[in-house]
Amino acid sequence: MCIKITEKTPFENQVYHYCSLETFRLIVENKVLFMSDYHYMNDSSEEKYFLDVFETEMKNLYDGLSDEEKANIESDDYMKKYMARLSELYANVCFICCFSNIRDDLNPWRAYGDDGKGICIGFDKSFFEGLVKEGFFAENVTYKAKEELHSFISEKLISIKNEHNLLVK
Repeated sequence: MCIKITEKTPFENQVYHYCSLETFRLIVENKVLFMSDYHYMNDSSEEKYFLDVFETEMKNLYDGLSDEEKANIESDDYMKKYMARLSELYANVCFICCFSNIRDDLNPWRAYGDDGKGICIGFDKSFFEGLVKEGFFAENVTYKAKEELHSFISEKLISIKNEHNLLVK
């Protein structure tokens, strides 16, 4: 079952939250959307998979450094400082609440909508604009093939290295 919250909102201006009937009851009773710590996602292998790719790309970044940069790292413990700085930049606890751009999608029905016995709630996208101003952020999540993920992480690490001068004395 898919419930549309606002009758006047066209479907293309909505995102959808799939949930069980019990979760829907709690949302309506409390007038609250619950967020979860990303460390406790329903697929715990996602974080491990990401960290494995991240570690590989960190090694690739190191291998691509000049001899002078490598000497700085080895003599001044820059790799530990680099990792510590990255940890500082991205150490914030992150809570997530997932939505779909698709109104009737089998995968979210199975994973979040109690295997098709739950609810799909439509939200007007403009609802989230106010939240973004209050410190939340909304981001489209795309699942990348392994090669794309390696490339994405590599580009981000190089950008962070250059932007924050992490290897410069």
